[in-house]
Amino acid sequence: MTESPTSENSLRNFTLLMAETGISTFATSIFTILILWIAISETKSSLITGVTSAFLVAPLVLNIVVGAIIDKSSRKKVYAIMGPLLKALAAALLLLTIYNYSLIYETVLLFLSALTFGFSIDILVPIRAIWSQKFLRKPVYLKGMSVANLVSRGSRLSGFLVAAFAITINLRITVSTVILLYIISTVPILFISSVKDSLLGKGRLRDVMKDGLSYIGRTNLVAEIVTISSISALFWGMADTVSTVMINRVFNLTSAYLSYTFFAISLGSIAGSSLTSKLEFVKSVGRKLPWLYGSAGLSLMLIALYPSILVLLIVFFFVGLVTGIASPIISAVLFGNVPRDKIGRIQGAMDTFGTSFNSVSGILAGLVMTLIFPGNVFYIMGAGLIALSIIISQFKSLSKTDI
Repeated sequence: MTESPTSENSLRNFTLLMAETGISTFATSIFTILILWIAISETKSSLITGVTSAFLVAPLVLNIVVGAIIDKSSRKKVYAIMGPLLKALAAALLLLTIYNYSLIYETVLLFLSALTFGFSIDILVPIRAIWSQKFLRKPVYLKGMSVANLVSRGSRLSGFLVAAFAITINLRITVSTVILLYIISTVPILFISSVKDSLLGKGRLRDVMKDGLSYIGRTNLVAEIVTISSISALFWGMADTVSTVMINRVFNLTSAYLSYTFFAISLGSIAGSSLTSKLEFVKSVGRKLPWLYGSAGLSLMLIALYPSILVLLIVFFFVGLVTGIASPIISAVLFGNVPRDKIGRIQGAMDTFGTSFNSVSGILAGLVMTLIFPGNVFYIMGAGLIALSIIISQFKSLSKTDI
């Protein structure tokens, strides 16, 4: 007998999942500031900072494999617990970085920390997607994902605000606290109760992966969503590296201001998610998204035209607003149109494609900034998102989709 998606137990499980997400995301926002700031302040290298940023997401290239493995597994809770513990290990490696003064040792530890963190995301992304779809029911996917987005963005915002002060007070205590928070985030997972999942990916791992890719290829709507995720990742991936270098080398400001930029994005995201959560449905999704991505692209060009911390903060708030609206809409389309026994590998495939672009963009941004003024990278980002908005406007399946 399977668990009803409308049952009280499902809502309880979803609440526990949101608790894990909230604690883990709060710690991750601090960790992100820590690793980027340590990279640029210790190594003084835009390239090393860019590679570190790329390595944070590079392991997600393997998410199509991990997603297929988790789809096949009946022990999803075990994988769910492994995710936060790997994050704790990544933070521990970062703590070791502070005690080393050799550039080679610092660089190696930074890269290992970033890669370990990336592998943790490999596990958590498909698990959260599978469980979110299972614990919610189709009519409330949009509201459910808006709530999830609010929890995630709110935790990020709080973490960035705390990081602005904590890092300047005591770096080592801050890293140690992050390790503890990741360990604590495993507690809600222990209380998630679920009957054995009967919808498991069948067959050999290779066949399960192939089936996921084949499903994307023959399902136009899902292929369009994957395309949006991949291309947008190419340009969003530059933001962390560029903003870090701008604040440290161009504006000559402290790590607190790096926290403020991420805070601005999170605040905008919360505002966007709040707006989306009030919507009963969205008609013709493919006709709404081009306006969102196009306006975000134009706003990013303002930073290149008027390079100042104030413009950076204002634009990042608007970019956060756009992503806060777009993200739950895209997730709702995905969850509402992909069978549950395939969602892990489809989400994994999305992350694999998106991360491939995202990893390249972080390294590319680091290389470009060694040749030209860092602010000019925002022209590249803006033009790319405007091009994406034009591409989305041509998607036929998405333009007919209502959620």
